[in-house]
Amino acid sequence: MESMEERFRKGYTPLFKRNDDLLQNLFGEVEKSSHKTLILWSFLLIKEPVAYLTGRYSNSYILEKGVDIAWQWAQGNTTRSDAERVMKMIELAAEETDEKGEKCLFKAVNEAFLTIGDRSHAMGFAEYDLSSLVYEEGPIRGLGMIGSKIREYEEKLEAAKAEEKTNLGPWAPFLSSERKSLA
Repeated sequence: MESMEERFRKGYTPLFKRNDDLLQNLFGEVEKSSHKTLILWSFLLIKEPVAYLTGRYSNSYILEKGVDIAWQWAQGNTTRSDAERVMKMIELAAEETDEKGEKCLFKAVNEAFLTIGDRSHAMGFAEYDLSSLVYEEGPIRGLGMIGSKIREYEEKLEAAKAEEKTNLGPWAPFLSSERKSLA
């Protein structure tokens, strides 16, 4: 297995993979969570990156539109194809920056949106967000910050589990049947 330093040096995105040891506890919790919980978790996770990117890029209005369309999709008020058009625009916005860390943030937000249609994308936010942190802070400082970031994800996942109990919807019809595994 390649070391994180090798992945960084080679410029991989994402730097992290769900089977990395440091993500195993989080992955286990995500795997046990319902699809609705993972959607709510995604919306908690994207707040900071969306605010940051919106402040940095003039075309980032698409992120705010993405949040709205994604929520409409989760509620069954718009189609997957409408959401995919917005996600494609976010991908194009990511191409406008040369900063690896910011590209990773755009991709993290997109992964969060993709979680609505397929729960297997739920870990994608963490993989790209952690990569963004390491690219922004550098491998030594960034890797030192990973543990607290993962704890933040875990706390937000617990908050999403609690929120699901009180959030009765509306939810899109495709969310009424739950799959039990991310594999």
